[in-house]
Amino acid sequence: MPGPITLACDEVHVWLLRADRVTAAAVIRRLEALLSESERERYDHFCHAGARREYLLARGLARTVLASYTGIAPADLHFTTDAFGKPVLFAPVNDPRLHFNLSHSHGVVACAVALGRQVGIDVEDGSRRVEFMELAERYYAPAEFAHLRMLRGAALQSAFFTIWTLKEAFVKAIGLGLRFPLETFSFELDGDRLVRFHPPPTLPGSWRFVQFAPTDRHRGALAVEGTADCRFQIADWQIDE
Repeated sequence: MPGPITLACDEVHVWLLRADRVTAAAVIRRLEALLSESERERYDHFCHAGARREYLLARGLARTVLASYTGIAPADLHFTTDAFGKPVLFAPVNDPRLHFNLSHSHGVVACAVALGRQVGIDVEDGSRRVEFMELAERYYAPAEFAHLRMLRGAALQSAFFTIWTLKEAFVKAIGLGLRFPLETFSFELDGDRLVRFHPPPTLPGSWRFVQFAPTDRHRGALAVEGTADCRFQIADWQIDE
């Protein structure tokens, strides 16, 4: 794994891990050894092998990534949740301003790291077939729904997941998750590219967003607090065999 890694206040790092690239049994055992007691208990209760593996890779990615920023051994990192249930680093840490967020979907795991600003990330398998318009009418803002009504086929599917990942990234960044009403804020698109963010009236702060594609079929979005210039790095994370 890389390390030590420095992170400036004007940088946000996104690390990606592909499940199909972690195959060695020795690596799996090493990641299992990093789990805390509560993580191990949850890990052992997964019935679906794919979900179990993805959980392990997500926890392993978080621990190895954050270890490279803090200088603390992966197994010695402790996590807690804030008042809204968002995972945060607990003692020992070198810098309490270090923020992170995790997401995983059908074989891809992502971890975003920022300093002194809230960050949220979401990845989704954009090839999944769902009831796009039914879900959009229920959860999206009227303007978003109207945009999707003008699209068909692959364009509709791509735009739907673009909005979904952007919304997820935002509500994860503010720490409220899907309990926050998704229809109270919206993303204005040109096709499937973000043009403008219309924040909820109750949270008028400034945010920046980045769209990315971890694989040919996955869609990803990053939400970062603030409007100051920010450099973004998106790269694969290597777990040593």
